[in-house]
This record gives sequence, C-alpha cells and structure tokens, in this order.
Amino acid sequence: TVEIQDDYSAIPELDIKFMHEYEQFLLDKSFAILKNSISSESYLAFDMLFRQELPIKEVVAQTGMSAGALYTLKHRCLKKLNLIISEMLAQLETPQETAPEAE
Repeated sequence: TVEIQDDYSAIPELDIKFMHEYEQFLLDKSFAILKNSISSESYLAFDMLFRQELPIKEVVAQTGMSAGALYTLKHRCLKKLNLIISEMLAQLETPQETAPEAE
C-alpha cells in the first residue's frame, strides 16, 4: 500500500484519527486521478493486483495479460500514484493567493 505518514507517536489521538482520514482522502483522490489517466483495462488489472491483492496467476487468467506486462503495469501505476500524491501535497503546501478583501 502507499503510505503517506507513519509516525504519529507525538500526535494526540483525535489528530491521529484526522490524519488517517486525511491520508485516506488523498489516496482516494489519487486513485481517482489515476483511473482517469489510464485505460479502464489497465486500471482494472492494477486494482486487482494492488488493492484487491489477487495472485498474479488469477489476474493473468482474468485479464489475458502476461505476468511481465502486469508487473510493468503495477510498477508504472505505483510510480504515477507517487507523482500524483507528491503533486497534491505540493499544491496543499503552496500558499494560495487570495483576492484582496473589499473595504
């Protein structure tokens, strides 16, 4: 799985719950972006391998793709997910310009 943060030892329990929900939001959003950026067949195969954790033989049988193609697809999708998450985090950290308030 993709981990965003894993050291919560110094964070109060309520904040930990918020951080887990925030991470889940980022993952859900990043998977939605990935889904829209690759073919539906590729996303389905990646989902079976990564999220459903199905054995490679089962995914080969269901998709008709070779094991090598599936490993390559998984690697490329994980790389793309990491890039998507990095870009989302960078956008969140960049101060947004706001319109001046009316007097």
